[in-house]
Amino acid sequence: MFKKISITSLFLITGLLLSACGNAGGAANKDNNAEASAAPVAENDKPKEKSTVEKTVDAKATQLDAMGMKVSLGKIVVNSDKITVEMSLENTTDKVLNFYPDGGTATIGDMQLTAQMSDATGKIGGETKGGKKQTGTLVFSAPEGEKIDSKTLKNINLDFGDVSSEDYLKTKHVAFTVPAK
Repeated sequence: MFKKISITSLFLITGLLLSACGNAGGAANKDNNAEASAAPVAENDKPKEKSTVEKTVDAKATQLDAMGMKVSLGKIVVNSDKITVEMSLENTTDKVLNFYPDGGTATIGDMQLTAQMSDATGKIGGETKGGKKQTGTLVFSAPEGEKIDSKTLKNINLDFGDVSSEDYLKTKHVAFTVPAK
């Protein structure tokens, strides 16, 4: 009987102590949250100014075949701070092909733009099984502080890297030069 009362008392005391600690921590957290929300907004947290479409290029006729991977471009949109490229892939073989265009670059004059994987839409690239298609949009961002001048833009050079066999022993490079009329 004494053991049951002792164990029950121990559980009750432990429960009271834990609930008291939780309340004190909760009050402290509320105070900390109030301070955090009153802190000034960091430069990186400020909303970025919206980029405007400056030029649209129809590149639907631009395509190539690399080891059985049909790579086709679509609409290319040039903004002051980025280039957006619509793209489709089709593995016309019965084997797996690997292709990672979201690691590519775009070059305009002497400016190199890097693909932003986090801004890509759709499923584009990676391991593609035979007979499968993929579509998506890649975004290439201008270096920080630089703007793309669409008025002087003559060509958009897109380098998407290599299509490779499943064992990576065979490769074929994929690159396009698209006139920006």
